[in-house]
Amino acid sequence: GRPRPAPRGGSLGAPLNSRSVRRQVNAMGTGFFVRLNPETTSIDLNMDGRALALNDGALTARCEELKVRPILNFLSPDAETLRGVLDSAGMYDVPIPPEAWFSPAEGLQTLSSLIPLVEAEREWFSHPDALLADLRRIQDILVQAAAAGAEWNLDAEL
Repeated sequence: GRPRPAPRGGSLGAPLNSRSVRRQVNAMGTGFFVRLNPETTSIDLNMDGRALALNDGALTARCEELKVRPILNFLSPDAETLRGVLDSAGMYDVPIPPEAWFSPAEGLQTLSSLIPLVEAEREWFSHPDALLADLRRIQDILVQAAAAGAEWNLDAEL
């Protein structure tokens, strides 16, 4: 088998981007979750998200091989929350990128390639059962979001 790719990412001291946010999430042992726009109470958004964070590097590398958008490229933290985190760290001058929203179809395309790959190549991933649960949960949410006409993104527990 192929060697496992090294984790990727920066730090919150680096210019703010999805990679630096992912690195902070990994360091804190927290996870990712789905947000919808517009918000709706009819779709349950509960998920763990920690295995998704733990597998950042492997997921990104495998998505690139599959020629699909990496799942963690859908990350777009809530600007207000992120500003609070940065301010509390004394990082007042770091600009906050605008929130980005995506169509569920974009995410479902990535997930339809990624889920079978994780199932077939479990040895590539940390905690593959939890990772598959995260990916399937996102897939379920996105199917419902598409039916509701909502856009989505991933956010991080910071």
